Amino acid sequence: MKIRDIKKARLEHRSVYCIDKDTSDVLRCSVGLFGSFDSQFDVELTPEYNESTKECTHKRWFCIAPENVYATIEEAFKAVE
Repeated sequence: MKIRDIKKARLEHRSVYCIDKDTSDVLRCSVGLFGSFDSQFDVELTPEYNESTKECTHKRWFCIAPENVYATIEEAFKAVE
């Protein structure tokens, strides 16, 4: 996603989607803050629901690069394939 679209999702309290790098599960997340770490622009997300296993996830913040954030569940599942 583009940074401006992620910021808009945050303001509108819309979910975004990302992929768990360990399990390749698609996670529905809420957007937290933006920051930079080691000169890389990251998005802070907290997973709320695992779309792959259909289970609620425990709340934990993690950072992810904007190019690994997806606006729709379909885009995220396509990236896993």
